Amino acid sequence: AFRLARDEIRTVALEHMVLLASSGPGDVLEATARLVFASPRSCEIAVAGIAENLFSGQRREVCRARFVFATTRADALLPRYEPETERERAEFEDAQRRYIERKQARSRHATTHA
Repeated sequence: AFRLARDEIRTVALEHMVLLASSGPGDVLEATARLVFASPRSCEIAVAGIAENLFSGQRREVCRARFVFATTRADALLPRYEPETERERAEFEDAQRRYIERKQARSRHATTHA
């Protein structure tokens, strides 16, 4: 997220996390993150955790998560993200729907608690 923003950015939500398997002694954990959506002030990053057993070389996915990050300065804007593949477009559309739902929920909350 920081590479995208090149400015101060904060984690604002762990949108989803699923633990798929455990890791154990002799495992090295690798986290791979990729951008799936960006609005002018926030972005969603998908993270996959892979465990590799150093003795056997076996690799397995152990977790998946989606994080939402937001800029901290009012004048900071994130660059536009253009998905290129069908998979990226589908993930972008899903993330955009979640972004709109979060904005609507914040608006409803502000209205009912004003």
